[in-house]
Amino acid sequence: MRKLFTTILGAAMLLPVMAQSDDFGLWTSVGVEKKINKRLSAELGADMRFEDNLQQVHRWGFNVGLDYKIIPKILKLGVGYIFMDDYNPREEKANYNSSGNLNGYNIDHDFYRDKHRFVVDLTGKISIGRFGIALRERYQFTHLVTQNVARDKYRGVITNIDNYTGRYYYDGTNYYGYRDPEGGGNTDIDVKRCKNKHYLRQRLQLTYNIKGIPLEPYASFELSNNLSNGFSIDKRRWRAGATYTIKKQHELNLGYVYTNAEDDDQNGNLHCIEVGYKFKF
Repeated sequence: MRKLFTTILGAAMLLPVMAQSDDFGLWTSVGVEKKINKRLSAELGADMRFEDNLQQVHRWGFNVGLDYKIIPKILKLGVGYIFMDDYNPREEKANYNSSGNLNGYNIDHDFYRDKHRFVVDLTGKISIGRFGIALRERYQFTHLVTQNVARDKYRGVITNIDNYTGRYYYDGTNYYGYRDPEGGGNTDIDVKRCKNKHYLRQRLQLTYNIKGIPLEPYASFELSNNLSNGFSIDKRRWRAGATYTIKKQHELNLGYVYTNAEDDDQNGNLHCIEVGYKFKF
């Protein structure tokens, strides 16, 4: 059985490594869990995520939630709220004139944006020997608040860059000039209006309970379906790691996360080390 788990865990870790990586990060979290009665428990936590090869805080936030065991050890229902302050990198957009010709570029500055997320989970689990197989279905609603973002406008090709002393933007072919706002007003504010996102996320997870050791390895695969875009799959996520419990109260988690995404939050491949701590009482 242990050989089988090692094989599955190794395959889960090998698949993402074979993909082309474009970023590396560190995800950290702390939390507390309070058992209210035999079926109901509450949780409070906070997290911070470092990406762009550990050089940028991409997200920080906190979460609260409740779990109710519908059928103990088999089926549970969870609800939660997550607040996030999410980093959005600098964005470049081409600008075209009324004739359809390239006229310059708009450069939106980087910014942080608040998000309010609500989730409802239904998780079923079965045990086969020391193995545990769990399927979690999650409905996720996220509200992105309105955010004002500084935007620089570059218009008109500079024909003689050697004699140009102002700011400019180079797109690989041409240089586009920028004028001081006091002289013409080429910098303005772009309003990122509020919007809502609806997702259905499925996660399949395999765990193994090691006899005599409070260490539980795990491996999982998750899909994110964008309900606002025809149920398209915008994100795929693999996880592999282990949790270690000390005196039934202190839970440590160390894992590897690989994400392949094509949405507003991330576009590309991300490899992360995940470190977490939870206190249970």
